[in-house]
Amino acid sequence: MSETLVVEATEVPQQTSAEPYSILARAGDDLRKQGELVDWHCSRIEQIQARYGTQEVAVQQEVAELEERLKRAQGTLADLQARSEREQAWHRAHLAAWFRDAPQHQGMKARSIALSRGMVIGARKEAAKVRIVDANYFKTALPDCTETILKLHEGEAKKRLTVTPEGRVVFKDTGELVPETVVEVERLEGDKFYLKLPDPITGELVSHTILQLGDLPEDAEGAFEEMNDGGVPEGD
Repeated sequence: MSETLVVEATEVPQQTSAEPYSILARAGDDLRKQGELVDWHCSRIEQIQARYGTQEVAVQQEVAELEERLKRAQGTLADLQARSEREQAWHRAHLAAWFRDAPQHQGMKARSIALSRGMVIGARKEAAKVRIVDANYFKTALPDCTETILKLHEGEAKKRLTVTPEGRVVFKDTGELVPETVVEVERLEGDKFYLKLPDPITGELVSHTILQLGDLPEDAEGAFEEMNDGGVPEGD
């Protein structure tokens, strides 16, 4: 049977020798003195835990509250950004339609123009999208885009391809035609419009892709009417 030594000590006995402190150096073989020192160390640990434990609990509670506030703030931020995008979409779409259809813009070489309030509107040609239908063909044609397990890296393979004005897919480096049976080409006609406007916080120009009027969410115009108390300005 093992014995449990229980001896309470309120103060540690003073060490008189120059020997570095340890329980055994202080108490020697005296079990009572050993017990007093053990209890002294235990009591100090208990005191330290009590002193810092309350503070730790308070800080942990504060961290939990801050995390909850951060979560709510991130949700609010995401909602504000979504609402801002939704309410701006209607205006952006009309600017794009004006930029595309106004007679003075027809045949214009410039692909962008400066607007009022530091904004810029422009258009970029849509690029054709290639979809690989037969990966096995490219495993042989582009071995460096293929893993040793013969899995084609489609993203890398597509970088090696281009689409001719006639809609045929060719290898960029050689111009060799790719068989029509192994790829599909989605021809994207027209322009993709964008609007650059100053960021309200940093002031830097940020580019936004403009949805066409037919592509807007159903509630976009409703959101515009909701915020536009003064109505749409009339022309002279």
